[in-house]
Amino acid sequence: MCSFPVPGETIEKKPFFAQCLYEYILEEKCSLLSVEKSVFYSQPSNMSKLPIAEYLKRNVLVLDGGQGTEMERRGLDVMHPLWSTLPFMKKNPAHLKRIQEMYHDFSGSGARALATITYKASFVNLKQYSDGEVATQQQYEQFLNDVIGFTCEKCVSDDQYLIGSVGPYGACLCNGAEYTGDYGSEKIDFKQYFKPQL
Repeated sequence: MCSFPVPGETIEKKPFFAQCLYEYILEEKCSLLSVEKSVFYSQPSNMSKLPIAEYLKRNVLVLDGGQGTEMERRGLDVMHPLWSTLPFMKKNPAHLKRIQEMYHDFSGSGARALATITYKASFVNLKQYSDGEVATQQQYEQFLNDVIGFTCEKCVSDDQYLIGSVGPYGACLCNGAEYTGDYGSEKIDFKQYFKPQL
């Protein structure tokens, strides 16, 4: 469950990145639990599925995990700066079928929430590593819509939730900084970096 503070609560103890992301969300007047603009996405469904905020009040939501490792185990080569997002760039039907099977197996293991394969899919990363396929904001939005559309249509059932995966800034550095927090001494505009993906 999200650990961001509620409005008015001090965020001094939050890491700098979390503070910037939280402030951005407040400025944009969007909630982390909003379907329209958020880190959480939900497939249109029949009326029996609760909104995710309501579901979390009464239930533990089991999320999938280890997608990149699982994709490698299934024979997909994701050794690339775009990591597990790469199959969506290449659009190989056999690889996309393996992703669909992976999600199916996560669901069979009890996952009620499935994450998009967008951990390293920041606008900066795709502009730099997509071989020119994603160079504009419009192309980027279309790419994300394609990923989410595929996942909703082929992988997520009506009673499941689709959770948007947004990796840390360090993921774009491709040097392991997402694990150490060592982003160097350069000033980073986190709000600007994450705005296209949010």
